[in-house]
Amino acid sequence: FKGFQKFELNNNFIFDADFNFYEKEKTEIVKAKVDGKRSTNFIGRVSFTYNSKPYSLEVGSDGFTMVGDATSGETTYGGGRYMYITLPKTNGKTILDFNKLYNPPCSFSEFTTCLYPPRQNHMPFAILAGEKLEQN
Repeated sequence: FKGFQKFELNNNFIFDADFNFYEKEKTEIVKAKVDGKRSTNFIGRVSFTYNSKPYSLEVGSDGFTMVGDATSGETTYGGGRYMYITLPKTNGKTILDFNKLYNPPCSFSEFTTCLYPPRQNHMPFAILAGEKLEQN
């Protein structure tokens, strides 16, 4: 094992963000490797601004966040990447650091399954931060 390949630390992908809890947890069916679809819950939404445009991501329990972007399938795993964000106790500020993005287990083995980011968590820009696709 030679270690994980990552982009250089990129301060342009660290954001002051706002997190808002949903009044009621939201359940959604998302695509999954191996068995096709799985149910997952989202507890809120994190919002941030990139290049003067507003974006948001739906966030699961404990801050678990699935993200797809313009690098998916190119320099990063095609099924998206994961990260955890630190949740405030109530609606409020948090830090969104895309340098913490990592590949899901299914990027390493055909014998695992994982959830793919929901459509609304696909960013239309390249996130040049976090873990890259393993190159052999």
